[in-house]
Amino acid sequence: MPRFTFRLQRVLELRQRTEDEHRRRVAAIEAERAAAEERLRSIQATITASRAEQRAMLAASAATESRGLNMTALRTHTGALMGLTAQAHRTALELAGILKRLEAARALLAKASADRKAVELLRERAYEQWKQEQSRREIMHLDEIGATAYTRAAASEE
Repeated sequence: MPRFTFRLQRVLELRQRTEDEHRRRVAAIEAERAAAEERLRSIQATITASRAEQRAMLAASAATESRGLNMTALRTHTGALMGLTAQAHRTALELAGILKRLEAARALLAKASADRKAVELLRERAYEQWKQEQSRREIMHLDEIGATAYTRAAASEE
């Protein structure tokens, strides 16, 4: 029995490779997003801890009024906190850019998937037509064999 060959097989393979490439791009951007989110969480945790430390410093100085407040340490601590806040802001902006790129990459992946599925649908239709044609040919061949056998049987009876 002959094998089915899809005349657009190379196009289907190209579409599959294109979809795989887009899938890899989405995965890479997802990894960037996860890393940026982790950096942002880490910075926010550091900011929270730093603020708690600053409150503790202020509470300790209020409890010991005789020694006074160490302004140099407080100023240094506040500057570091402002630097962390700016870093968190930059990371949040970076994350927003990554999310936009991720959205665009996902849209391209969806289009590539739709393109591949369209060619796969054509392949399925062509395969069904091929199967029907093979069935029709087989029936014709069996009919021909039957007719030949009948003709030979009728000729041998004469």
